[in-house]
Amino acid sequence: MMVIKKAFFLAGLSSCIFLNAQQMNKPNVILIITDDQGYGDFGFTGNPHVKTPVLDNFAKQSIRFNNFYFCPVSSPTRAGLMIGRYSLRTGVRDTYNGGAMMASSEVTIAGLCLR
Repeated sequence: MMVIKKAFFLAGLSSCIFLNAQQMNKPNVILIITDDQGYGDFGFTGNPHVKTPVLDNFAKQSIRFNNFYFCPVSSPTRAGLMIGRYSLRTGVRDTYNGGAMMASSEVTIAGLCLR
């Protein structure tokens, strides 16, 4: 699990480093994350009851990041993806009582691209 996150983080970091100033205005990677959906909640993952033709077509044309397992709660998972390390180190622990607030000193992949 940690290897996958670090590899993803390093891939994002390296893509930022090699972009020239003109390319910096265009997105290099678009990551789509949905809340409250499981792996089997789409037609393209084999669900015979849920019809998702637009997402099925989009999945055929895309690269899917299927094997990222982090936390059953959305905020810590997003923090782990954006920073590439364990979410508790960033201050994100849950979705309530301030637990979704990331420490202002954290640097995300998007922040590295803006430097």
